[in-house]
Amino acid sequence: MRLAVHDEAGGVLIELDGIAGRHYQVLKVLAELRDGVLDGFTRPTELAVRSGSDAMKIRLRGNECEPIAADAIYGLLRRLLVRPVASTSLADAPSP
Repeated sequence: MRLAVHDEAGGVLIELDGIAGRHYQVLKVLAELRDGVLDGFTRPTELAVRSGSDAMKIRLRGNECEPIAADAIYGLLRRLLVRPVASTSLADAPSP
C-alpha cells in the first residue's frame, strides 16, 4: 500500500494505491471530515474523489482562514489503513 499526501494550492491531494477492499473505510473518514464529526480537523469546503479498483485520488480544500493540514490528514489515514503488527515474536507466528 502507498499513501501520499501533498499540500496543493489551497488544499491537499491524497493518493492511495494498493487499497483494494478498503475504499469504504476511507470514504467513511472523508464523510466524517466533511460533516465536521472529527474534532481537531478543519472541515473541508470541497471534497473530490476519484477511485479505481485499487487506488484513490482525493482532493480536499479548506477555506482561506482555515487551510487543511496535510500532516494531520496523513496521520489520520495512516492510523486507519496501516494495521499495527500484533506481535514481533516468531514464537507467535503460525507454523507452516
